Amino acid sequence: TGACSHMMPHCHWFVGYSAHIVPIRLANNAIIQLVGLGSVEFQLVVDGEKMHPGIFHNVL
Repeated sequence: TGACSHMMPHCHWFVGYSAHIVPIRLANNAIIQLVGLGSVEFQLVVDGEKMHPGIFHNVL
């Protein structure tokens, strides 16, 4: 993707999660608190066909 960072609101989707408390500045200049960082696994689907699994690392 073209994103600098990915965010995930569902903590149960994370694998290899570790807690971190760090302020994050959003595009609208709002500041939120990062509470953790980890990886998220997902199933790729292209034209209705399941492809190999994917993983995003360093997800906020």
